[in-house]
Amino acid sequence: MKIGNRQQRGFTLLELLVVLTIVALMAGGGLHGWIQYQQAIRLEQSAQQLLDFLSRVQANAYWHNETRTAKLIPQGDLWCMVAGQNEKQAEETCRENHPGQFVRRTQEVVLTKFTSNVFTFFGLRNAAQAGHISLSNSAGQLRLIISVRGRMRLCSEAQVVLAIPLC
Repeated sequence: MKIGNRQQRGFTLLELLVVLTIVALMAGGGLHGWIQYQQAIRLEQSAQQLLDFLSRVQANAYWHNETRTAKLIPQGDLWCMVAGQNEKQAEETCRENHPGQFVRRTQEVVLTKFTSNVFTFFGLRNAAQAGHISLSNSAGQLRLIISVRGRMRLCSEAQVVLAIPLC
């Protein structure tokens, strides 16, 4: 028998198992990282949309030189913000696709802390009632801060979420 001249063709079972194990470990780690990244994106987008909504309320108050409010309505797992000219005019229910309301887009972003149910924006000097709203999910926690001078900003509370700095 001529065994020395035979060329090997293909891979052995051991080589295939080693390669499949390495690929499975890398895919598992990548999947975990991808899910965490998606969670962080959802949290950041929800916080940014809330910031945009409050900026529109503030701009409307400044444009009309009137006091405008944004009322926070927590309804169990659902919560929304309703814009109005004062506290009494704001609706008490959350409705989808209403131009004067902000309704969260994803169920996993929850409202954790807030200073008041009503945030007031004054038309004079573009000022506002100071306060904050905290949103969180499994990726972290973001805080939307409203200063007395009307400046609004986002910051991360415990750990940095994407490129949003710590408070």
